[in-house]
Amino acid sequence: MGRLLLVLVCSLLVACSGDESSNSSSSTSSGTGGSAGSGGDATGGSGGTGGAIGGFAGVEIVFPPPVSLTDEPLLTVRGTATGALASLTVAGTAATTSDGYANWQASVPLNLGAQALSVEVVDLSTITHSEVASVAVRHDATLLNAPRRMTLDLSGNRAFVSSGNWGADTVIREIDLASGLRHVVSSQTVGSGPVFDARLIGLAYDDVAQRLLAIDQNQLWAIDPVSGNRSVVADPGTGTGAWPSEPFDLVFDGPGGRVFFSDRSVNAVVSIDLTSGDRTTISDSNVGAGPTFEQPNSLALDLANQRVLVADVDTSCPCRVTAVDLATGDRTTLSGDGVGTGPDLSMAFLAAHDAVGGHFYMGAWNRVVDVDLATGNRTLVCDSTTGTGPLVATLQALSWDGSRVLAVDDRLDAALAIDPATGNRTYVSSYALGSGPELLQPSTTAWDGDGQRIVVFDQIHAAVLGIAPEGGARALLSGPTVGSGPEPVGVEDLYVADGVALIAGYDGLIQVDLQTGDRQVVTSGSVGTGPVFVAFSAVVADPNGQQLWALDRDDPRLYTVDPDNGNRFILSDNATGTGPQIGVGLDLLFEGDRLILLKAQALLSVDRVNGDRSYLSGGNVGDGPMLQGNWMSHAGPGRVLVGGPGSVMAVDLATGDRSDICGGGTGAGPMAWMEGLVVDDQDRVWAADSELGALLAIDGVTCERVIVSK
Repeated sequence: MGRLLLVLVCSLLVACSGDESSNSSSSTSSGTGGSAGSGGDATGGSGGTGGAIGGFAGVEIVFPPPVSLTDEPLLTVRGTATGALASLTVAGTAATTSDGYANWQASVPLNLGAQALSVEVVDLSTITHSEVASVAVRHDATLLNAPRRMTLDLSGNRAFVSSGNWGADTVIREIDLASGLRHVVSSQTVGSGPVFDARLIGLAYDDVAQRLLAIDQNQLWAIDPVSGNRSVVADPGTGTGAWPSEPFDLVFDGPGGRVFFSDRSVNAVVSIDLTSGDRTTISDSNVGAGPTFEQPNSLALDLANQRVLVADVDTSCPCRVTAVDLATGDRTTLSGDGVGTGPDLSMAFLAAHDAVGGHFYMGAWNRVVDVDLATGNRTLVCDSTTGTGPLVATLQALSWDGSRVLAVDDRLDAALAIDPATGNRTYVSSYALGSGPELLQPSTTAWDGDGQRIVVFDQIHAAVLGIAPEGGARALLSGPTVGSGPEPVGVEDLYVADGVALIAGYDGLIQVDLQTGDRQVVTSGSVGTGPVFVAFSAVVADPNGQQLWALDRDDPRLYTVDPDNGNRFILSDNATGTGPQIGVGLDLLFEGDRLILLKAQALLSVDRVNGDRSYLSGGNVGDGPMLQGNWMSHAGPGRVLVGGPGSVMAVDLATGDRSDICGGGTGAGPMAWMEGLVVDDQDRVWAADSELGALLAIDGVTCERVIVSK
């Protein structure tokens, strides 16, 4: 066991350093698997286990799984034991129990980084047994979720990255470029002063005053990188000159005591004096000569040549690099629009400047281009097929650290280093976990009993992936490069049974062979007869695969679908069957002679023969909080779990009673936007989180949450 734990912990340490190919999927698990579809039961492997030792039969860690990651400093470990015990501790923390350790919990403090949490027991003969069960956990101080802007402090060998889509969720983090370790610098809960009230659009480091400067649509901020304290340097009421309507990017001019930004609403480069707050237009259609801006985006200050370099890019080209003379505002095209050769600069609105080498790197989405400022010639650095390493998905910012391009990607949730010569990419800082293709935007979840894995559909990959729940290893099962057949569009649901996945989406139902990856249309606008549907939001099959049911959320109908010919028949809608209206239908489960239909704030039972509907929960049936969620899964006999973006609820099918498992501050750990869930026989929930781009494990007893694959 000691050697195995060393492998698990080492895999977490390597994951922290950014080697996406070396995360081990080894585990100390045991268990057997059943078969379930998108809401079916999953009987998966358990956590770390210990066999018969001394006077007791064994100890099992049920939660967390053998390899996991959290951003919480305290983790509740749950498990079971058989035999007589006097005490049980996890990593030195005493467990609590109400049944003689048959079931136990321990709230364990975590150190930063990777660690093994080992169980030690004392039997009734006072014999101590060490490391009878263990799991490997990595604790990151903060996740790098959805990074947007970046700036460097090269003397401190650190980067600062902002995240957030609006003011309330804005966070600025510091990344140690040597170790990849992260911590929060400023947020709603870190630092004093006015709170951020809009998304930060530009970020710069003031190496004179040792502070961060940031701009949004309402003000220019100064942030102390030590305390996180915030103050407003300029706003529409401070200084003279028009306040920008659409600022983008920010660069610091130390000798000039000012910052530059682009204002995309008026196609201008503007400065703000850091003492007075005055705004001055440096270049636009009325200031300076030369080609007018297409749309100024990212900037770089070239002090040696007294100019600002502009990624002058709109949605349509000509796209170019424009140099702005700081004294006159004159504009000169350095590359693009007939200057230089090489790939075009379309949509390359991000930029990083190598002042020593004379290069200007431009990029966006999954592509970076190197511009030689002397000749204007352009060379592709990386894209989806050029360079190795993590698949770049949606780049949000570029910087130059003296030898490499640094980038942040808000789908990888990572800071990357890009080799300018090869395009090869490595993680500088991330919360990647598990090997295989990166999870970017998983949107629905199902259990594959044959493969003993979680199956998800990733919207950005446009692919079906299989994930080992214990270890987090990922495999591409079907997609643009695996298997043949039509590509699913607008995927809403996934059901898996007997080695086949059924995908419900805008175009109908598609069947996927999980062995070959081949895809085939089951029913669509051109396959099968019957009423026209709008878009399918859920699909389920009977255990023998002889009949399918699909739910149309936009035109509220429940269809029976013949899997052999794709013919569709209305089973239940407002004109077919009696009972409450379907309304906004969200998910389906198969249960004997009925289907369970999840709609907004209610569960319905639908008779599989006549389509009659009745309330199972909601609509004055059952007690407890209002039913919320978009997904559901069986969770043992007579019980269903319903999950939504930030909550999990249990529903008793006999009484309709509802109870919160997660929500309202219950539990701790990563969870942003859950989509799809599967429940196993140990009260563990496996859920895709599209915002975190991760597979989560959620303890159905404590609501503790960890990442198992990212």
